[in-house]
Amino acid sequence: RFSRPKANILFSRHALIGPYLEGSGFFLRMANGRHNKLINLEAKVIMTWSEESSGQRKRRFATLPLERDKVVMFPLNWTLVHPIQEDSPLYQKGSHELEEMEAEVIVLLEGYDETFAQTVHADTSYTFREILCNARFKPMYHSIDGKTVLELDLIDAFEAAV
Repeated sequence: RFSRPKANILFSRHALIGPYLEGSGFFLRMANGRHNKLINLEAKVIMTWSEESSGQRKRRFATLPLERDKVVMFPLNWTLVHPIQEDSPLYQKGSHELEEMEAEVIVLLEGYDETFAQTVHADTSYTFREILCNARFKPMYHSIDGKTVLELDLIDAFEAAV
């Protein structure tokens, strides 16, 4: 009997909305919790929310376009970034509006695990309670003697955006 390999992707506890380029962005962070190679990773981010239409509450869905939705290798961490523009359902939304919308963001990840020679999947979601506004992630890696050190315990580290 064989068990199917499962990716050990670590996702940040919170997703963040904060400054990005000339506007704002939606951010979430992930890292590989194993020492194996994951290649050709692809991410999809979908937002769902409730809105009133014709006197009824209806659930809406929208794919959030990402700055980069594919990476060839996953050696360190990966911060997914959705630039918030006028056509984004997150445009000019704060914590209060996200709560009223009962917003949730669903994250789907697919990649190829070289160790098991199989495609692996991972997913998570962030409800409006887990989306923090006016914040940014702190770095989770640094260099020592020319080597990059990834500190997985900093995956959730964030600070207020100024």
